[in-house]
Formats: sequence, structure tokens, C-alpha cells
Amino acid sequence: MVSSARPRVSVIFFGGPPPRERLAPLPGLVDREGGRRRYREFTWREYKNSAYRTKLADNRLCSFETMATS
Repeated sequence: MVSSARPRVSVIFFGGPPPRERLAPLPGLVDREGGRRRYREFTWREYKNSAYRTKLADNRLCSFETMATS
């Protein structure tokens, strides 16, 4: 149901990569001080499973975090 009071998020899963495709940040986007990543590498299947377990308003990447955020 669409509501004018809350934003709507649409995601096309049929247009995504193969389920075993590994997702990771581009090397140029990794923290230059020590090469730390905020999120671990994960597969498209892992991301979809995370998305199905959470609500639309939830942060679906939090289960992939590698370090504490400030």
C-alpha cells in the first residue's frame, strides 16, 4: 500500500547479479588510512536473505559491517 506520509522504496531483484556473485566496494572507495572496509564482502544471495528478514525501513547492510560506525 502506498502512503503519502512515508517514502516508498522499490528494489528490482530480478535485475540483480547471479546469487553467488560476490559484492564488495570498489578499491578506490576503501578507506585510504589502513584500507579498512566498513562492510565485509558478501554474495547477492546473502544480501537478498538479509533483505527478506528485515523491514523496509531497516538498515539491510548492518549484518555485513566489519567495524563500529561513528
